[in-house]
Amino acid sequence: GFPPEDRRCLDLFARAVTRAAPPPPLGPGASFDLAMDTGQVEVDDQLLELFGIGPDDFEGRVETLLAMTVPEDLPAVMSVVEADHMSIGDRELEFRILQPSGEQKWLRLRGRLLPGGEDRPARLVGTVTDASTVRTGRGDVARVQRLAAALATAGTVRDVSQAVVAALRKPLQADRIALAELEGDRLVVTVLDPPQPEAWPEVWRTEWRSEWPDAPVRTMPTLATALREGRAAIWPADADLEPALAEVGPGGLAVLPLPAGGRMAGACLIGWDSPHDFGPEERALLTAAAGLAGQALMRAHAFDAEHELVGMLQRTLLPRRLPQLPGAVAVARYLPTTAGLEVGGDWY
Repeated sequence: GFPPEDRRCLDLFARAVTRAAPPPPLGPGASFDLAMDTGQVEVDDQLLELFGIGPDDFEGRVETLLAMTVPEDLPAVMSVVEADHMSIGDRELEFRILQPSGEQKWLRLRGRLLPGGEDRPARLVGTVTDASTVRTGRGDVARVQRLAAALATAGTVRDVSQAVVAALRKPLQADRIALAELEGDRLVVTVLDPPQPEAWPEVWRTEWRSEWPDAPVRTMPTLATALREGRAAIWPADADLEPALAEVGPGGLAVLPLPAGGRMAGACLIGWDSPHDFGPEERALLTAAAGLAGQALMRAHAFDAEHELVGMLQRTLLPRRLPQLPGAVAVARYLPTTAGLEVGGDWY
């Protein structure tokens, strides 16, 4: 049996695939149909009521709905509504909106990203329901806010990774957390916490390079699937997983793709040794953290690449040889006169 909300989602998906009109309301859940290329969204009266918007005040633009999202939750929402054809699949997200009265309300979005064709754009279709009755959210909101603040000042990939570890491992009482960048078909691990090799699966140390900073994604099908679908995967204790992942979280494992700019910037693995119960608030925290971390990881990677390029340029400009001077030692230094790229200066 399917509950009414699931039946409604399935009906929406089927009609969207056949390009039929949205179905009439049936059961709980407010429906939407978002065109990914234009941002135009078709909604029903239930959804407008959830957002506290009158039918005459809504012009069909998704930006109107996004403007009501609490700023701390906006990156996670944007990671869903800005997805592209490379991340077709299901979406599930909990987020907060600020109502006209000034109060916050928790909403749960469930949907599916459908591919476009020659004469139609990719579309996100699904339902939104009121999730306020099952949430308190204060602790998780504070964690997301702290993470957002830490990531705002994180300048390098290493800084981003350490901020994610600090925001998630102890608050979630996790036993280990790994964060990796996705470069082509390989995962380049940027942080392992704890750092001791014996804390991680033996296969990581025997099959990967001796310093084990990277591995092909294909060696972990579960992780490859999560990255392809673009959504978090939660695995309970004693789940049937490949050894490279099963030993990361024998009591529970969270696999978080890190979305950014229409692609996956990397992945985060969080594991527990004792059986761990994943509640709805914790799932929402993980989703929000993944959206924030993905965007920060992309910015930091660009920052690191930019500074490596500048450093290479500066090293190239340095003289290959210095003159031999009697009674003195000649040295050369490149001192930039501009901020930002730090290119342009004089020899001293």
